[in-house]
Amino acid sequence: MPYSIHVVPDLSCILVNMHGDVDLSDASGVVLGVADVYPSFVGVSVICDVRKVNVKLSFPEIFELGRVFFSQRTRLTGVKWAMISTTPLEYAAARAAGLVVPDVAFQYNVVKTSEEACQWAGIPQRRWREIAQWSDSRLDLSGAVDSRTPGTTHE
Repeated sequence: MPYSIHVVPDLSCILVNMHGDVDLSDASGVVLGVADVYPSFVGVSVICDVRKVNVKLSFPEIFELGRVFFSQRTRLTGVKWAMISTTPLEYAAARAAGLVVPDVAFQYNVVKTSEEACQWAGIPQRRWREIAQWSDSRLDLSGAVDSRTPGTTHE
């Protein structure tokens, strides 16, 4: 799996780092993995770093990803989901993914840095470095394993 999921319970925040080739199965795995963390996402932020992703999603697959997100709409209602991307292709794919999710009451933003994501998500500034360091430390991973246990990451 080209992603890892890390829960920071005291911030009501989930950190996701994606890397390498990411296809529909991987992207869907992130949505479903995140949805399994909490029974309700009101007041929860997700920061998803896709700066080291090679997007392998076709336009129809982006719509399918929207359907996967929609299938979790009851759980994900109220979530603040930030995507960190830097290249034009990453940005376009991240923006498109947010646009094709119908009828889910959530906030979605695409930003260029982990600091911007933290600010938008309402994470206290004193914790931004911790979030950025966690994300940056995983940018070169090539096989992280999904972790749904709060506060841990298995690699």
